Amino acid sequence: MAHRHTISAFGAVAALMALSACGREGITLEVANTLDEMREGEIVEMPVAAIQSALPSSFRMLDRHGDEVPYQITYDSLLIFPATVEPLSVAEYRIVAGEPAAVDTVVVGKLYPERLDDIAWENERSGYRIYGPAYQASGGKVFGYDIHTKKVEYPAVDERYAREIDETNWERLRMLREAGRTAEADSLQRWISYHVDTGTGMDVYTVGPTLGAGVSAFMRPDSTLIYPKCYTDCEILDNGPLRFTVKLRFGAEAVGADTAVVEHRLLSLDSGAPLNRTVLRYEGMSETTPIVSGIVVHRQNTSGTASDPALNIIAYADSTDNPDNDNGVIYIGVMTPQGSPETAPHVANIPLKIQAADAVGHTALISRYVPDSEYVYYWGSDWSKHGITSMSDWMTRLQSFARRVGSPLTVTIKNNIIPWKKYSNT
Repeated sequence: MAHRHTISAFGAVAALMALSACGREGITLEVANTLDEMREGEIVEMPVAAIQSALPSSFRMLDRHGDEVPYQITYDSLLIFPATVEPLSVAEYRIVAGEPAAVDTVVVGKLYPERLDDIAWENERSGYRIYGPAYQASGGKVFGYDIHTKKVEYPAVDERYAREIDETNWERLRMLREAGRTAEADSLQRWISYHVDTGTGMDVYTVGPTLGAGVSAFMRPDSTLIYPKCYTDCEILDNGPLRFTVKLRFGAEAVGADTAVVEHRLLSLDSGAPLNRTVLRYEGMSETTPIVSGIVVHRQNTSGTASDPALNIIAYADSTDNPDNDNGVIYIGVMTPQGSPETAPHVANIPLKIQAADAVGHTALISRYVPDSEYVYYWGSDWSKHGITSMSDWMTRLQSFARRVGSPLTVTIKNNIIPWKKYSNT
Protein backbone atom coordinates (compact mmCIF):
# COMPACT_ATOMS: atom_id res chain seq x y z
CA MET A 1 0.00 0.00 0.00
CA ALA A 2 1.37 3.41 -0.91
CA HIS A 3 2.04 6.11 1.65
CA ARG A 4 -1.14 8.10 2.31
CA HIS A 5 -1.05 11.80 3.12
CA THR A 6 -4.42 13.51 3.63
CA ILE A 7 -4.66 17.30 4.02
CA SER A 8 -7.97 19.13 4.38
CA ALA A 9 -8.66 22.11 2.09
CA PHE A 10 -8.68 24.51 5.06
CA GLY A 11 -5.50 22.97 6.43
CA ALA A 12 -3.74 23.25 3.08
CA VAL A 13 -4.64 26.94 2.72
CA ALA A 14 -3.57 27.66 6.30
CA ALA A 15 -0.31 25.83 5.77
CA LEU A 16 0.50 27.76 2.61
CA MET A 17 -0.24 31.07 4.37
CA ALA A 18 2.03 30.09 7.23
CA LEU A 19 4.78 28.97 4.88
CA SER A 20 4.62 32.15 2.82
CA ALA A 21 5.09 34.10 6.03
CA CYS A 22 8.16 32.08 6.96
CA GLY A 23 10.51 34.26 4.94
CA ARG A 24 13.97 34.18 6.40
CA GLU A 25 12.68 32.38 9.47
CA GLY A 26 12.42 29.16 7.50
CA ILE A 27 9.93 26.35 7.94
CA THR A 28 9.51 24.96 11.45
CA LEU A 29 8.53 21.31 11.78
CA GLU A 30 7.39 19.54 14.92
CA VAL A 31 8.17 15.84 15.30
CA ALA A 32 5.99 14.11 17.89
CA ASN A 33 6.75 10.90 19.80
CA THR A 34 3.68 9.21 21.29
CA LEU A 35 5.68 6.39 22.89
CA ASP A 36 7.05 6.41 26.41
CA GLU A 37 10.54 5.62 25.14
CA MET A 38 13.39 7.57 23.58
CA ARG A 39 13.51 7.86 19.78
CA GLU A 40 17.11 8.61 18.83
CA GLY A 41 18.24 9.25 15.25
CA GLU A 42 15.08 7.65 13.85
CA ILE A 43 14.32 8.37 10.22
CA VAL A 44 11.13 10.38 9.80
CA GLU A 45 9.50 11.35 6.52
CA MET A 46 7.09 13.85 4.99
CA PRO A 47 6.01 14.63 1.41
CA VAL A 48 8.02 17.36 -0.26
CA ALA A 49 4.85 18.50 -2.05
CA ALA A 50 3.37 19.71 1.25
CA ILE A 51 6.04 22.41 1.61
CA GLN A 52 7.16 22.76 -2.01
CA SER A 53 5.82 26.31 -2.43
CA ALA A 54 7.99 27.62 0.42
CA LEU A 55 10.98 25.33 0.00
CA PRO A 56 14.18 27.15 -1.02
CA SER A 57 16.04 25.79 -4.03
CA SER A 58 18.90 24.98 -1.67
CA PHE A 59 18.23 24.40 2.01
CA ARG A 60 19.64 23.18 5.30
CA MET A 61 17.91 21.39 8.17
CA LEU A 62 18.67 22.42 11.75
CA ASP A 63 17.73 20.94 15.12
CA ARG A 64 16.66 23.06 18.09
CA HIS A 65 20.31 23.67 19.01
CA GLY A 66 21.05 25.05 15.54
CA ASP A 67 23.12 22.02 14.58
CA GLU A 68 22.78 20.84 10.99
CA VAL A 69 20.86 17.63 10.34
CA PRO A 70 21.39 15.48 7.22
CA TYR A 71 18.46 14.83 4.93
CA GLN A 72 17.56 13.04 1.70
CA ILE A 73 14.88 13.46 -0.96
CA THR A 74 13.73 9.97 -1.91
CA TYR A 75 12.66 8.61 -5.30
CA ASP A 76 9.00 9.00 -4.27
CA SER A 77 9.50 12.67 -3.28
CA LEU A 78 9.69 12.28 0.47
CA LEU A 79 11.90 14.43 2.66
CA ILE A 80 13.55 12.14 5.20
CA PHE A 81 15.82 13.06 8.10
CA PRO A 82 16.94 11.57 11.44
CA ALA A 83 14.97 12.88 14.41
CA THR A 84 15.70 12.54 18.11
CA VAL A 85 12.65 12.95 20.35
CA GLU A 86 12.30 12.41 24.10
CA PRO A 87 9.54 10.07 25.38
CA LEU A 88 6.02 11.50 24.96
CA SER A 89 7.52 14.72 23.63
CA VAL A 90 7.85 16.97 20.60
CA ALA A 91 11.10 18.12 18.97
CA GLU A 92 11.45 21.05 16.59
CA TYR A 93 13.42 21.10 13.34
CA ARG A 94 13.85 24.01 10.95
CA ILE A 95 14.34 24.22 7.22
CA VAL A 96 16.34 27.31 6.24
CA ALA A 97 17.82 28.57 3.00
CA GLY A 98 21.47 27.76 2.43
CA GLU A 99 23.92 25.27 1.03
CA PRO A 100 23.81 22.02 3.04
CA ALA A 101 27.02 20.60 4.43
CA ALA A 102 28.50 17.47 2.91
CA VAL A 103 26.89 14.37 4.37
CA ASP A 104 28.50 11.02 5.12
CA THR A 105 26.71 8.25 3.24
CA VAL A 106 25.85 5.52 5.75
CA VAL A 107 23.29 3.57 3.70
CA VAL A 108 24.39 2.40 0.28
CA GLY A 109 24.04 -0.47 -2.17
CA LYS A 110 25.24 -1.67 -5.55
CA LEU A 111 24.62 -4.18 -8.32
CA TYR A 112 27.66 -6.37 -9.05
CA PRO A 113 27.30 -7.82 -12.58
CA GLU A 114 30.92 -8.98 -12.34
CA ARG A 115 29.92 -11.03 -9.29
CA LEU A 116 27.07 -13.00 -10.89
CA ASP A 117 24.57 -10.13 -10.47
CA ASP A 118 24.76 -9.89 -6.69
CA ILE A 119 23.00 -6.91 -5.17
CA ALA A 120 24.58 -5.92 -1.85
CA TRP A 121 23.59 -3.09 0.47
CA GLU A 122 24.22 -1.97 4.05
CA ASN A 123 23.60 0.53 6.80
CA GLU A 124 25.57 1.17 9.99
CA ARG A 125 24.50 -2.10 11.58
CA SER A 126 24.67 -4.80 8.91
CA GLY A 127 25.12 -5.64 5.24
CA TYR A 128 22.99 -7.89 3.03
CA ARG A 129 23.10 -9.68 -0.30
CA ILE A 130 20.55 -11.05 -2.73
CA TYR A 131 21.54 -13.34 -5.58
CA GLY A 132 20.87 -12.52 -9.22
CA PRO A 133 20.02 -14.06 -12.60
CA ALA A 134 23.63 -14.81 -13.59
CA TYR A 135 24.01 -16.87 -10.41
CA GLN A 136 20.84 -18.80 -11.14
CA ALA A 137 21.89 -19.35 -14.77
CA SER A 138 25.15 -20.85 -13.50
CA GLY A 139 23.16 -23.49 -11.64
CA GLY A 140 23.19 -21.82 -8.23
CA LYS A 141 20.37 -22.64 -5.83
CA VAL A 142 20.49 -20.01 -3.12
CA PHE A 143 17.15 -18.27 -2.72
CA GLY A 144 17.26 -16.39 0.59
CA TYR A 145 18.94 -13.24 1.86
CA ASP A 146 22.62 -13.43 2.76
CA ILE A 147 24.31 -11.41 5.52
CA HIS A 148 27.54 -9.43 5.62
CA THR A 149 28.31 -8.87 9.30
CA LYS A 150 29.71 -5.49 10.28
CA LYS A 151 31.52 -4.05 13.27
CA VAL A 152 32.06 -0.57 11.83
CA GLU A 153 29.42 2.05 11.11
CA TYR A 154 30.81 3.25 7.79
CA PRO A 155 30.25 1.47 4.44
CA ALA A 156 32.50 -1.58 4.13
CA VAL A 157 30.83 -4.13 1.86
CA ASP A 158 31.85 -2.55 -1.45
CA GLU A 159 35.51 -2.63 -0.41
CA ARG A 160 35.18 -6.36 0.32
CA TYR A 161 33.77 -6.97 -3.15
CA ALA A 162 36.49 -4.82 -4.72
CA ARG A 163 39.24 -6.95 -3.19
CA GLU A 164 37.54 -10.19 -4.23
CA ILE A 165 36.82 -9.04 -7.79
CA ASP A 166 40.23 -7.45 -8.53
CA GLU A 167 42.04 -9.86 -10.86
CA THR A 168 45.44 -8.35 -9.98
CA ASN A 169 45.01 -9.64 -6.43
CA TRP A 170 44.47 -13.17 -7.71
CA GLU A 171 47.41 -12.91 -10.10
CA ARG A 172 49.66 -11.81 -7.25
CA LEU A 173 48.37 -14.71 -5.17
CA ARG A 174 49.13 -17.14 -7.99
CA MET A 175 52.69 -15.82 -8.29
CA LEU A 176 53.30 -16.13 -4.56
CA ARG A 177 52.06 -19.72 -4.60
CA GLU A 178 54.28 -20.57 -7.55
CA ALA A 179 57.27 -19.00 -5.78
CA GLY A 180 56.65 -21.10 -2.71
CA ARG A 181 56.02 -18.04 -0.52
CA THR A 182 53.29 -19.81 1.38
CA ALA A 183 52.97 -17.52 4.39
CA GLU A 184 52.65 -14.41 2.22
CA ALA A 185 50.19 -16.18 -0.06
CA ASP A 186 48.03 -17.32 2.86
CA SER A 187 47.99 -13.78 4.28
CA LEU A 188 47.00 -12.31 0.91
CA GLN A 189 44.27 -14.90 0.40
CA ARG A 190 42.76 -14.06 3.80
CA TRP A 191 42.82 -10.36 2.86
CA ILE A 192 41.14 -11.01 -0.50
CA SER A 193 38.36 -13.16 0.93
CA TYR A 194 35.29 -11.45 2.36
CA HIS A 195 34.69 -14.63 4.32
CA VAL A 196 37.54 -13.56 6.62
CA ASP A 197 37.30 -10.63 9.03
CA THR A 198 40.04 -8.15 8.17
CA GLY A 199 38.74 -5.51 10.55
CA THR A 200 35.23 -4.53 9.40
CA GLY A 201 33.35 -7.85 9.52
CA MET A 202 32.75 -10.68 7.04
CA ASP A 203 30.31 -13.03 5.34
CA VAL A 204 30.07 -16.15 7.51
CA TYR A 205 26.37 -16.88 6.99
CA THR A 206 25.09 -19.93 5.10
CA VAL A 207 21.94 -19.53 3.02
CA GLY A 208 21.72 -22.56 0.73
CA PRO A 209 18.34 -23.52 -0.81
CA THR A 210 16.37 -21.85 2.01
CA LEU A 211 14.74 -18.55 2.99
CA GLY A 212 18.04 -17.45 4.51
CA ALA A 213 17.71 -14.32 6.66
CA GLY A 214 14.10 -13.44 5.95
CA VAL A 215 12.83 -14.06 2.41
CA SER A 216 9.11 -14.78 2.02
CA ALA A 217 7.61 -17.68 0.09
CA PHE A 218 4.21 -19.21 -0.53
CA MET A 219 3.47 -22.45 1.30
CA ARG A 220 1.75 -25.49 -0.17
CA PRO A 221 -0.81 -27.56 1.78
CA ASP A 222 1.94 -30.10 2.61
CA SER A 223 4.01 -27.28 4.24
CA THR A 224 6.67 -27.24 1.52
CA LEU A 225 7.74 -23.81 0.30
CA ILE A 226 7.69 -22.31 -3.20
CA TYR A 227 11.02 -20.49 -3.18
CA PRO A 228 11.15 -17.30 -5.28
CA LYS A 229 14.59 -18.17 -6.69
CA CYS A 230 16.71 -15.22 -7.92
CA TYR A 231 15.43 -11.88 -9.19
CA THR A 232 15.14 -11.29 -12.95
CA ASP A 233 15.05 -7.46 -13.04
CA CYS A 234 16.15 -4.77 -10.60
CA GLU A 235 16.25 -1.00 -10.26
CA ILE A 236 17.99 0.87 -7.45
CA LEU A 237 15.71 3.80 -6.60
CA ASP A 238 17.46 5.34 -3.57
CA ASN A 239 21.14 5.05 -2.78
CA GLY A 240 21.82 7.00 0.38
CA PRO A 241 22.88 8.87 2.23
CA LEU A 242 20.05 7.85 4.61
CA ARG A 243 17.93 5.33 2.70
CA PHE A 244 18.55 2.56 0.19
CA THR A 245 15.64 1.34 -1.94
CA VAL A 246 15.62 -1.31 -4.64
CA LYS A 247 12.75 -2.59 -6.78
CA LEU A 248 12.95 -6.24 -7.83
CA ARG A 249 10.95 -8.45 -10.13
CA PHE A 250 11.00 -12.25 -10.07
CA GLY A 251 10.23 -14.89 -12.67
CA ALA A 252 6.83 -16.51 -12.93
CA GLU A 253 6.10 -19.42 -10.58
CA ALA A 254 3.21 -21.85 -10.26
CA VAL A 255 1.24 -21.33 -7.04
CA GLY A 256 -1.72 -23.65 -6.60
CA ALA A 257 -3.99 -23.33 -9.59
CA ASP A 258 -2.21 -20.19 -10.77
CA THR A 259 0.53 -21.06 -13.25
CA ALA A 260 2.29 -17.69 -13.74
CA VAL A 261 2.56 -15.76 -10.45
CA VAL A 262 5.05 -12.88 -10.65
CA GLU A 263 6.51 -11.32 -7.51
CA HIS A 264 7.28 -7.59 -7.27
CA ARG A 265 9.45 -6.69 -4.29
CA LEU A 266 10.21 -3.18 -2.97
CA LEU A 267 12.96 -3.30 -0.38
CA SER A 268 14.31 -0.38 1.67
CA LEU A 269 16.80 0.08 4.51
CA ASP A 270 17.14 3.22 6.61
CA SER A 271 20.03 4.64 8.55
CA GLY A 272 20.20 3.10 12.02
CA ALA A 273 17.35 0.66 11.41
CA PRO A 274 17.84 -2.92 12.65
CA LEU A 275 15.52 -4.29 9.94
CA ASN A 276 14.81 -3.81 6.25
CA ARG A 277 11.28 -2.92 5.15
CA THR A 278 9.87 -5.07 2.35
CA VAL A 279 6.65 -4.68 0.36
CA LEU A 280 5.52 -7.65 -1.73
CA ARG A 281 2.95 -7.58 -4.50
CA TYR A 282 2.02 -10.53 -6.70
CA GLU A 283 0.57 -10.59 -10.20
CA GLY A 284 -1.46 -13.54 -11.38
CA MET A 285 -2.85 -14.63 -7.99
CA SER A 286 -6.48 -15.69 -7.80
CA GLU A 287 -6.72 -17.30 -4.35
CA THR A 288 -5.77 -16.24 -0.82
CA THR A 289 -2.68 -18.31 -0.03
CA PRO A 290 -0.45 -18.90 3.04
CA ILE A 291 2.77 -16.89 2.86
CA VAL A 292 5.80 -17.57 5.06
CA SER A 293 8.41 -15.05 6.18
CA GLY A 294 11.17 -17.10 7.73
CA ILE A 295 14.70 -17.57 8.99
CA VAL A 296 16.66 -20.71 8.27
CA VAL A 297 17.61 -22.77 11.35
CA HIS A 298 20.97 -24.53 11.13
CA ARG A 299 22.01 -27.72 12.87
CA GLN A 300 24.76 -25.79 14.71
CA ASN A 301 22.07 -24.23 16.93
CA THR A 302 18.68 -25.92 16.65
CA SER A 303 17.44 -24.38 19.91
CA GLY A 304 18.44 -20.79 19.13
CA THR A 305 14.98 -19.45 18.23
CA ALA A 306 12.87 -16.92 20.10
CA SER A 307 9.57 -15.18 19.42
CA ASP A 308 7.07 -12.60 20.61
CA PRO A 309 3.69 -13.61 19.13
CA ALA A 310 1.99 -10.48 20.47
CA LEU A 311 4.29 -8.27 18.37
CA ASN A 312 4.64 -10.76 15.49
CA ILE A 313 8.39 -11.18 15.99
CA ILE A 314 10.61 -14.19 15.39
CA ALA A 315 14.37 -14.32 15.99
CA TYR A 316 17.26 -16.72 15.67
CA ALA A 317 20.85 -16.83 16.97
CA ASP A 318 22.90 -18.22 14.09
CA SER A 319 26.22 -19.79 15.10
CA THR A 320 27.75 -18.99 11.65
CA ASP A 321 29.21 -21.43 9.15
CA ASN A 322 32.12 -22.28 11.49
CA PRO A 323 31.23 -21.88 15.19
CA ASP A 324 34.71 -23.02 16.27
CA ASN A 325 36.41 -20.18 14.40
CA ASP A 326 35.48 -17.36 16.82
CA ASN A 327 33.01 -15.98 14.28
CA GLY A 328 30.61 -14.73 16.93
CA VAL A 329 26.83 -15.05 16.69
CA ILE A 330 24.61 -13.51 14.01
CA TYR A 331 21.26 -12.40 15.42
CA ILE A 332 18.45 -12.37 12.87
CA GLY A 333 14.89 -11.09 13.16
CA VAL A 334 11.63 -10.90 11.22
CA MET A 335 8.63 -8.76 12.18
CA THR A 336 5.23 -8.48 10.55
CA PRO A 337 2.85 -5.63 11.44
CA GLN A 338 -0.55 -6.77 12.66
CA GLY A 339 -2.86 -7.53 9.77
CA SER A 340 -6.57 -8.09 9.46
CA PRO A 341 -8.10 -11.22 11.03
CA GLU A 342 -7.84 -12.84 7.60
CA THR A 343 -4.10 -12.15 7.25
CA ALA A 344 -2.90 -12.00 10.88
CA PRO A 345 0.40 -13.91 11.23
CA HIS A 346 1.23 -16.72 13.62
CA VAL A 347 4.56 -18.19 14.71
CA ALA A 348 5.55 -21.64 13.47
CA ASN A 349 8.54 -23.94 13.14
CA ILE A 350 8.71 -25.62 9.73
CA PRO A 351 11.12 -28.57 9.40
CA LEU A 352 12.82 -29.21 6.08
CA LYS A 353 11.86 -32.52 4.52
CA ILE A 354 15.14 -32.55 2.60
CA GLN A 355 18.01 -31.04 4.61
CA ALA A 356 20.82 -29.19 2.84
CA ALA A 357 23.62 -26.72 3.68
CA ASP A 358 23.38 -27.54 7.42
CA ALA A 359 19.75 -26.35 7.45
CA VAL A 360 17.17 -28.31 9.45
CA GLY A 361 14.16 -26.02 9.05
CA HIS A 362 12.78 -22.53 9.41
CA THR A 363 11.39 -20.46 12.22
CA ALA A 364 8.61 -18.51 10.56
CA LEU A 365 5.70 -16.12 10.62
CA ILE A 366 2.85 -17.53 8.54
CA SER A 367 0.36 -15.01 7.15
CA ARG A 368 -2.13 -15.13 4.29
CA TYR A 369 -1.68 -13.20 1.08
CA VAL A 370 -4.86 -11.77 -0.42
CA PRO A 371 -4.79 -11.29 -4.21
CA ASP A 372 -4.21 -7.70 -5.42
CA SER A 373 -2.94 -6.61 -2.00
CA GLU A 374 0.49 -5.67 -0.65
CA TYR A 375 2.24 -7.67 2.05
CA VAL A 376 4.54 -5.61 4.28
CA TYR A 377 7.10 -7.04 6.66
CA TYR A 378 10.55 -6.35 8.14
CA TRP A 379 13.69 -8.45 8.41
CA GLY A 380 17.35 -7.96 9.26
CA SER A 381 20.30 -8.83 11.46
CA ASP A 382 23.10 -7.72 13.76
CA TRP A 383 26.21 -9.33 15.22
CA SER A 384 27.62 -10.21 18.62
CA LYS A 385 30.84 -8.44 17.59
CA HIS A 386 28.90 -5.24 16.97
CA GLY A 387 27.40 -4.79 20.40
CA ILE A 388 24.57 -7.34 20.59
CA THR A 389 25.20 -9.12 23.88
CA SER A 390 22.55 -11.88 23.86
CA MET A 391 19.27 -13.08 22.40
CA SER A 392 17.51 -11.18 25.18
CA ASP A 393 19.27 -7.99 24.09
CA TRP A 394 18.35 -8.62 20.45
CA MET A 395 14.70 -9.33 21.28
CA THR A 396 14.52 -6.10 23.30
CA ARG A 397 15.72 -4.17 20.25
CA LEU A 398 13.26 -5.94 17.96
CA GLN A 399 10.37 -5.28 20.35
CA SER A 400 11.27 -1.59 20.50
CA PHE A 401 11.44 -1.48 16.71
CA ALA A 402 8.01 -3.13 16.41
CA ARG A 403 6.51 -0.55 18.79
CA ARG A 404 8.08 2.26 16.76
CA VAL A 405 6.64 0.90 13.52
CA GLY A 406 3.26 0.70 15.22
CA SER A 407 3.53 4.26 16.58
CA PRO A 408 5.56 6.18 14.00
CA LEU A 409 6.93 9.63 14.62
CA THR A 410 4.57 12.24 13.16
CA VAL A 411 5.51 15.54 11.54
CA THR A 412 3.46 18.73 11.54
CA ILE A 413 4.14 22.23 10.31
CA LYS A 414 4.18 24.27 13.51
CA ASN A 415 0.75 25.73 14.38
CA ASN A 416 -0.86 23.77 11.55
CA ILE A 417 -2.12 20.28 12.25
CA ILE A 418 -1.04 18.47 9.11
CA PRO A 419 0.31 15.06 10.12
CA TRP A 420 2.25 12.61 7.99
CA LYS A 421 2.67 9.17 9.43
CA LYS A 422 5.56 7.04 8.35
CA TYR A 423 4.39 3.72 6.88
CA SER A 424 0.73 4.62 7.43
CA ASN A 425 -0.34 1.21 6.11
CA THR A 426 0.98 -0.49 9.26
